[in-house]
Amino acid sequence: MDNNNNIGSMNPQQFSQNTPQNTPQNMPQNTQMNMGMSGIELQKMQQEAEQRRREQSRRNADFFGRLCIPTIIYALLYTIFLYENIGGILVTLFSIVTGVYSLYCMKILHIEAKPLTIWYSVMMILTGLSSGLTGNKIIQGFNFCWILVFLIFMLLHNFCNDRQWGLIKYITAAFQAVFGAIGCIAEPFMDIADYMRNERMDSGSMGSDCMDSDSVNRAAGDVHVKKHRMLYVFIGIAIAFPLVVLIVVLLCSADAVFASVIKKLFADINFFTVSKVVLLFVFALFSSYCGIKYLSKKRISDAPVETPAFPAAIGITVAATISVVYVFFCFIQIVYLFGGLMQLPSGYTYARYAREGFFQLLFVCILNVIIVLLGSGLFRKNKLLNAFLILITLCTYIMIASSAYRMGLYVSEYGLTATRLCVFWALGVIALFMLGVILSICKPAFSLFRYGIIVIGVCYLVLAFARPDYLVARYNTVCMGDTDYKYLMSLSTDAAPALADDAEFMENKGMVTMYARQLAGETNDSIRQLNVSHIKAAHLFRDSIDEVKSSQLILLYVYSPYDSGSYNNNDTGLEGVDSIQMGYHVLKDTEDDDTAYYDYDSYSMDDTRVAAPVFFKWVDAIEVKKISDSERIFLAKIPRKALKGKEGVNIEYRFNKNGDVIYSSQYNVILDKKKGLNEVELSYYEGTDGVDEPEYNIYGK
Repeated sequence: MDNNNNIGSMNPQQFSQNTPQNTPQNMPQNTQMNMGMSGIELQKMQQEAEQRRREQSRRNADFFGRLCIPTIIYALLYTIFLYENIGGILVTLFSIVTGVYSLYCMKILHIEAKPLTIWYSVMMILTGLSSGLTGNKIIQGFNFCWILVFLIFMLLHNFCNDRQWGLIKYITAAFQAVFGAIGCIAEPFMDIADYMRNERMDSGSMGSDCMDSDSVNRAAGDVHVKKHRMLYVFIGIAIAFPLVVLIVVLLCSADAVFASVIKKLFADINFFTVSKVVLLFVFALFSSYCGIKYLSKKRISDAPVETPAFPAAIGITVAATISVVYVFFCFIQIVYLFGGLMQLPSGYTYARYAREGFFQLLFVCILNVIIVLLGSGLFRKNKLLNAFLILITLCTYIMIASSAYRMGLYVSEYGLTATRLCVFWALGVIALFMLGVILSICKPAFSLFRYGIIVIGVCYLVLAFARPDYLVARYNTVCMGDTDYKYLMSLSTDAAPALADDAEFMENKGMVTMYARQLAGETNDSIRQLNVSHIKAAHLFRDSIDEVKSSQLILLYVYSPYDSGSYNNNDTGLEGVDSIQMGYHVLKDTEDDDTAYYDYDSYSMDDTRVAAPVFFKWVDAIEVKKISDSERIFLAKIPRKALKGKEGVNIEYRFNKNGDVIYSSQYNVILDKKKGLNEVELSYYEGTDGVDEPEYNIYGK
């Protein structure tokens, strides 16, 4: 009986490996009896294994049947909402749909939503909403990342028992969930096979039952068939969509006539667009299904991470040493920086001393957070160790104040930028997070992760909704005397209201035109990409944008060096220039190249100047920026209707200088119609080589 029990406890493979290969004729009678009993047990084991396999197959089929259609619909909406659109108002709908899909998956898996689920859902929706309100691409990218972070932690919170989890466990579980979903990439295909296998079995059994039953059972069987037929249609669509796209692309490459017909039918569709749409759909389909599938397997342990408990003496020694350095440093900050009572090092002014080191202090503050977390988590609990960790935390607050004070002085001197604003934000987040660190040291049961995710999430939303670019532009236009408009114009459309309220900027028509050209490209949104910040900027500069859209812009870099030994009027550079006009002439079909490129404005040795040709049209060039007395930047506009069907235009310029009208030579510009702007360098320079012959050069940039 002992042998029977041992053999019965083996799996079939172990049994076959450990059973002697003897024939029945050579075996004793008792051995044959034992073998007979073992065969019965083996058969029973095989039946149990087959039963378990069928149950698992049935569960996979049921999971696939419930999740297939919702996942396909979610993947389609994901693609519609997010294809080349992470900054439109549809991102809000994406957040809502993602939350609804997650809750539906939890419902079919019989997982009850926990209270914190509401908070995660609200944060996802608000984060998505902020993407449609800002034009800042960086904020929009971070918003998408934060939506995914909130989603992952919400699913972990509901699928796992996270009551005892700490910060490290949450982070490791998040990575495990992501990589576990990647490892389930083959699961959809296996579930489809299980679903179809079980469907055939159910259809067969239902068909045989219907032969012996009444009409009610037949009607139920018809409903069953129709239900699963609809599911098969959805599966077929999901499989056929990428295949049809691939086949159409290949056929277009093989036959020019077929390709021309397809292009007429789908004029705005190209290979790369279709490929990106298909890839995005496939990514959404597999990532959502595989993510839920992995979490449903309960592979993530509910037990918290067991960290090694090193002797407290090590931690006390390290923390005490660091505390001594920090206390001395904080004393210096209080005396030198805040108090200004002691003498500074040689060569240092108070302003220079105050403005240096804020980035280094920010890094030290982040390092302190890591040190305190490791100190409280890796060493045995000790009151003295806790005291030193709290002391390091208090010193961190002084460093935060020092860094913020230094940055404030720097901003008051050089202006506010997006990076400097983010430094203030990061310091504030660290200050709030360190408060939670102190609470976790004093009260070990305190959930630092939940506190941290709430504090950091709320602080991020405050930053996103505050529109950093607007704050930067507003501060610089109101508080700074010498405003760097070039930098403010490089910001997102969030800065447009602040620039529109600045009188000095609006008076510079050249800068307004250049900014309107930039806005014309950024605010040309489709319905899917509607963005509140873009709409508001387009409304504020509507007239300038309309004018830019109807014109080809020519940006003129006019250069005339100051040279006291030069001929005639060039001894003062561009200082005496009152205004500049640009002439343009579009080559007509009746004119030949010799006429078009003839230099009508040539100069003779006796300084006899030939007048510009009468067919040149002249427009005023607006000064954009005065770099120096020798260099200025002007902007001229050519109506697009005058350039219809033309690839190039002849241009020249003229300006008044000390009462004289000076013309440049002509230059042919190849129009950049897609960009809507051509940049041309114009150089007016008179020779100083002893020959009283002026040189006039104009060349394209």
